[in-house]
Order: sequence, then structure tokens, then C-alpha cells
Amino acid sequence: MDRKLISNLLGISEKSYYRWKETRVIFKLLEKYFSENEIKEFLETGKIRKLEVIKGFNVDELESLLFKNNNQEEQLIDFVTHNIDLSKITTFLENFYRVEIKDFLYFFQKINEEKPELELENAKKFVLDKIQNDFYNPTIFGIFKAPTKHQQKSLYQLIENKYSNIEVYVLVKKNINLK
Repeated sequence: MDRKLISNLLGISEKSYYRWKETRVIFKLLEKYFSENEIKEFLETGKIRKLEVIKGFNVDELESLLFKNNNQEEQLIDFVTHNIDLSKITTFLENFYRVEIKDFLYFFQKINEEKPELELENAKKFVLDKIQNDFYNPTIFGIFKAPTKHQQKSLYQLIENKYSNIEVYVLVKKNINLK
């Protein structure tokens, strides 16, 4: 995440950013649960639209809306498909030269081919299990020429920390629309 953006949000200098980053839990919270765009939106408007929409619901109500009403589920999937933040992938790919977004999306396409009946409720868990257990399978992870433990760990952390369950589902089921 951009250090200038976080410094501005917290009202601290960039020097303090580096000094505090390792010891203050707030940095982990911001990186795990907020995108740069959401923080920019908050700094510009004083709110985050996505959170404003859901702030009146508890977790059980949100899960009910997401998973039990097929019409709303399709609307949500359509919304996420059109608004998914692929810049999270770009940052990851910069660490592994010669891998492009289309190659990265191919990995999700292969998962969809292997498990076409994948359900929304367990999409993220399934993908994380694939990364953990089948990372060296060239038919799924062929985007990496010689896969390493570091790449496996980085990919796992990217999916675990930066993408919600529904975003992972969209990456698997709708990735053809994202190219």
C-alpha cells in the first residue's frame, strides 16, 4: 500500500510511517481490509461507499443476503465482476517477471475446468487448498516455469489477504469476462 496515502490517512510523516509500520497493528488492518482506492475515497469524501451500503447489517444478515437469495447473489456476482480490483494481482505479478494478468487468470480458468460445480460459499477455501496442495501441478500452475516455495507462499498470501470469497469466486467463474 502507498506509504504517502497511509501517512496522510494517519496524519503522520513518512519517516514515522517506516518507524511505526512494524510495531502498530493498524497498518496490518489497513492493508488487509482496505484497498488504496477505498482509502482514497475516504480521504476525499469522508466515507467508503461499499461500507455505507452494508453498515446497517450484521454478519448473519449479510450472509443470508449473499448466499440464500439467488437473484441477489447473481446481482452481487455481476457487480463484483464489473468492479473487481485487478491491481492487487499486478502488484503480485511484479515480483514474478514474465507472468501477465492473462496468465494469472488462466490459473483460475483451470480451477474452473477442474471443478465446474464450485460453489460461492467455499470458493476461497478451495483455491487456497489448491495452492497449498497442488502448486507443483503444471496443468494448473503452468504460469510459473519453475515454481518455488516463495511463489507458492506469495500466491497463497495474495488470495488469503487481498481477495474476498466472492472475488475469488468471480476470478474462477467469470475470469473470461475480466481479460
